[in-house]
Amino acid sequence: MSKGKKDEPLSGSDRVALQQVAELAAIHGLKPWELAGMLRAESWTGDKAVTKAEFDAAVTRLRERRVGGGR
Repeated sequence: MSKGKKDEPLSGSDRVALQQVAELAAIHGLKPWELAGMLRAESWTGDKAVTKAEFDAAVTRLRERRVGGGR
């Protein structure tokens, strides 16, 4: 966030664009284990509000992550 903008209220279009992570997960049909993994990986809670783009990027990171750490 830039200086001087931290106390400004969200505009109407910004408020509409934000949705809770749990709602977006239900809309997109995420399985419970996928949602749990994403929340943990992103350090989010289910009631965090994000944009659809942020949510989509988090899902992509979850699904494309490297699994395991073997040699």
